[in-house]
Amino acid sequence: MADVFATDVVQTPDGTVVEEVRWLSDGTVELHEHGRLVESRAQTADEAARFAPPEPSADERLAVLVDALAKATTLAQVRAAAQAAAG
Repeated sequence: MADVFATDVVQTPDGTVVEEVRWLSDGTVELHEHGRLVESRAQTADEAARFAPPEPSADERLAVLVDALAKATTLAQVRAAAQAAAG
């Protein structure tokens, strides 16, 4: 069974859980209403993107390249760093 890595909950004012959406590590979404499973399906691409790490910014990629170039001692390492930075 997959692990639950996120949960969205809808509650009444008195704290009763009316609806719960569980996002599972295997890419499945489960919808529970009043404690009962009513739907289980694969995440859509938009839903999966919600939990994907953001793409690194240009500044972050440049910092990684500069760090790799600073550690490079051979031409092969310089080429590998540049190729990795190019994506």
